[in-house]
Amino acid sequence: MRRYGYADSSAAGTVAAVGTIGILIPPSAAMVIYGILTESDIGALFVGGILSDVPLTSIFKGIAPFFVADLIRLAITVFSPIVVL
Repeated sequence: MRRYGYADSSAAGTVAAVGTIGILIPPSAAMVIYGILTESDIGALFVGGILSDVPLTSIFKGIAPFFVADLIRLAITVFSPIVVL
């Protein structure tokens, strides 16, 4: 992401957010492996993953518009020779 001009804070936040949600969204391999190792009900783990993913996704969607302006400025800067307005 640095190569494309993203700020370090934006890159770190994106990686952290995707890593967190990627493990929670069913059917994730980590969730299935955890269920097998702990002999837990995998269906219940899936329900728990969905119930925890909905609020997280809503929060991320609510925060995203605040960062869009920065990304648009970056896109215009990087692709300005290509963009025809």
